[in-house]
Amino acid sequence: MTSSSSWFESCFLSFIVQLLGTIALLYFGTVILYRSIQTLRSMLPRDLAARYGKGSWVVVTGASDGIGRGFCEEFAKDGFNLILISRTLQKLNKVAEELKKQYPHVQTKVIQADFVKSAEPGFFDNIMQQLQGLDISVLINNVGTDYSSPFADFPEEKLREILMLNVLPQAFLTRKLLNQLINRPKRSAIINLSSGLGMKPFPYVAPYSATKVYNDFLSRALAAENPNVDITCLRPGFVATPLAAWRPKNFWTITPNECARGLMNKLGLKRFTHGHWKHSIYVTFRVGIVPNWLFDALSRRIGLTILEAHRLADSLHNHHANSHHKTE
Repeated sequence: MTSSSSWFESCFLSFIVQLLGTIALLYFGTVILYRSIQTLRSMLPRDLAARYGKGSWVVVTGASDGIGRGFCEEFAKDGFNLILISRTLQKLNKVAEELKKQYPHVQTKVIQADFVKSAEPGFFDNIMQQLQGLDISVLINNVGTDYSSPFADFPEEKLREILMLNVLPQAFLTRKLLNQLINRPKRSAIINLSSGLGMKPFPYVAPYSATKVYNDFLSRALAAENPNVDITCLRPGFVATPLAAWRPKNFWTITPNECARGLMNKLGLKRFTHGHWKHSIYVTFRVGIVPNWLFDALSRRIGLTILEAHRLADSLHNHHANSHHKTE
């Protein structure tokens, strides 16, 4: 009797183990298959003009350089008109002129706005007045800044700047344009810039890291609220922009145009993405799947590396500025 009972228990346990193994294989197989299909779809050429309306307008904040300019150039290639918003009118006009030369069929409109003043009454109303009468199909919340420092020594002016630039524009421009985007005959889209540094807490860039979490969560929450609008959060790794000039370039560093096109290939397919395939690999394995206990042990070293690189870049910048001043 005991032998029979032991045999039954052994068979039952073996069955349970095999059943759980089969379920696990089916689950992970389904996930891999789904992600593979999504990846293949994102690699195919996409007709965004047909989806959102050729000749419609794309609003880009922080449009004068970096990722913002990359988005301007890539959407111009696809036949969209562009509204460039940034702080420096001279740089905006220069970018607009260069876009017109390269893409004569594209219309451009420039709006000068210093988003550091985002909390001032009427700031966003002034922008909205200049957008009246335009068929806006895509909003790109790109404007932002960063700074690296131990938080106890963080300059209050820089802290205020990070909060103003990284938080308020995304919230207020999205709020003011959302109903217009919802009610268009064609679909519309909103692209929100977050960062790989917003996936987990990074020391020495704490305010930047925290605001990027805000960008990510607000974007994904609004995507769930508004399924008829393609709302996507971009969480890139390092891009060769003026904002990331402190970081040495390597294989994983991509250009602003590669960053923009990587996202555009996935627009309407995913609610959040790292965009370019290089960043999908790098950010996932460097940050995404690292266990918290291990990441906590590594994050301080990563943060210190960023801090030292920032300090070196600032030192070189100040040296060049002083040298230029002496030659004048």
